[in-house]
Amino acid sequence: MIAARSWRTDITNILLEGENINLDIQEKGTGWSALHFSAETGNSATTVALLKAGANPRLKDKNGDTAVIIAVKRHDPVTLRELVREGSDLNLQNQEGLTPLMIAARRGMADITKILLEGEYINLDIQEKRIGQSALHFSAVIGDAATIEELLLAGANPHIKDKNGVTAMEITEQRAQYGLESETLAMGEMMSQSAMRQLKSESKDIEGDDTSSSCRFVIICHHNWRAGASQPI
Repeated sequence: MIAARSWRTDITNILLEGENINLDIQEKGTGWSALHFSAETGNSATTVALLKAGANPRLKDKNGDTAVIIAVKRHDPVTLRELVREGSDLNLQNQEGLTPLMIAARRGMADITKILLEGEYINLDIQEKRIGQSALHFSAVIGDAATIEELLLAGANPHIKDKNGVTAMEITEQRAQYGLESETLAMGEMMSQSAMRQLKSESKDIEGDDTSSSCRFVIICHHNWRAGASQPI
């Protein structure tokens, strides 16, 4: 722990040569392990050394934060990328019910979001416990068009309802009514593009099933936004 928080990768590597070393002991105050300390200091080299030696990236501190969440909060793309490459679980929620992706989304970190989306088995549509919002809800609330684009391209569902029955799409519609249209246009653009790809791949008539009907709806909305309509139809 001392070596990790002191940015001493050389000392860490020597310690890792020892037999029967426990990499996952957690400090009493914060509940941090050596991996937590290396993530907090932004020492990607130490992070990699610990992970390759078998440090557990699933460990949570007293706030329920993993090393991945710490790297996200620090806006540290270098350390985060190493954690993602080594197969860290990106779906773990802290005590607030937040995943790394939710934290990146609600802070408007499109670059961090993009790195997280490189991970395997990431669930884009997990909902936090208090209100039931997804990462896409969070990015819609703050009006972050870049993060909305990344999430939609990766397959996030804009129709998931929170505990109040509100979807991310409805949040952007509400913002559009107040003249805050940038993220609404981005969502309309990405949804219409996704719909068109789906229609082409399935080779179905647009008057077909419910999926096609939904696709037609978002395309109509998109065209109305582009045409300068005051609010979506």
